[in-house]
This record gives sequence, structure tokens and C-alpha cells, in this order.
Amino acid sequence: MPIKRLRPRILYMAVFAWISVTSGRFLSLFLKEEASLHDAQIGMLLAIHQAMSVASSSIVSTWADSMEQKYPGRGRSRFLIIGVSFGGFVFLLHGAKRVFPNILFLDSIMWYSFLRIVLSGSSSFIFPVMDGMCLDFLKRENGSSPKDYGKERLYGAISWAVAHIFIAPCLDSWGFGIFYPLSIIATILLLSAIHLYSLSLL
Repeated sequence: MPIKRLRPRILYMAVFAWISVTSGRFLSLFLKEEASLHDAQIGMLLAIHQAMSVASSSIVSTWADSMEQKYPGRGRSRFLIIGVSFGGFVFLLHGAKRVFPNILFLDSIMWYSFLRIVLSGSSSFIFPVMDGMCLDFLKRENGSSPKDYGKERLYGAISWAVAHIFIAPCLDSWGFGIFYPLSIIATILLLSAIHLYSLSLL
């Protein structure tokens, strides 16, 4: 039985939920609690994350576009799956010191700087790639046009708000360690959304 054709809004909803966990409003508090970093160190890590995202997004997006040309209808989604999977794994490495408490390097500013650089690189292209997928859909879908882009992305903003409302009481109940299982759940949901969206377009 064919899957009903899904709209890009399902991707935006899943992506914003994933980013709410891995790089959301609670990130600075997460780093302060889990990594025991000072405010200045946290500010530096966030600046590195932002700088790497800006520097790598255009390069990686160009690569994703070339993949789309090589594998029409699948190139961008494959690229997205690789980036999200890798990004989800890297986020879990923030808790490596919980598993290996005797390895002092896993509790150093160098380790967390490395993780934020890698995570920013793996997630920097998500929105450019997503926007490309969305605009392609709107151009080809009957009754839609690129002017509807804002309507699709609006669902992401709603997802962002709902995710943060959900995360706040989780933090009060279980502490910042809850981010690790939440990141696994968010990654699985996002990968499932990408897979279902791609299948629905076949």
C-alpha cells in the first residue's frame, strides 16, 4: 500500500525537536552542569559552534546539491541521514566521562571544544539541505508554490516551542542526564521522518 505523500513540514517538526535537544535553549546550562565549565568557556564553545556552522554550511550544502543531482530525489535525504546520525552520536559523547570517569581528557575543555566543532559541522548543513528539499517539493506539488515555504517552516517553530515546554519539566524531574535518552529518541524520530518523507515521494 503506497504511503500518502508527506509535506516537508514533517521534516521541520522533527528537525526542530532534534535541535531543541542537541543545541537548544538549555545548551549553556547543560554544558555548565555536565562539563563543569565556566561562563567564559561556555561562551567560547558557543562562539566556536556558530563560527563553524557558518563556515561549513555553504561547502557542505554544495556537496549535498551535487549528491541530489547524482541521485535525484534521494541525494539530499541521504546526506541528511548521515549528518543527523553522526550528530546524534557526537552529542552522546558529551556523557563519555560518565562511562569512563578515570579518563581525565574526557572532562577537559579541549574535549568539549572538539565535540562542539564536530557537532556544528555535522548539523550546519541541515537547514540549507532541508530548505532545498522543501522548495523542490513546493515547485513540483500541485496547488503549492515556493511562497508556501513559510507555512511549512512554521511547523518547525511550533515543534521548537513544544519541545522546550516538554524538556523543562524533564530537567526538573531527572536532571541534565535526561538529555542523553532524549537525544536518542529525537534522533530516531528524525531519521524515521526523513525515511518516511523520502518513501512518500517515490
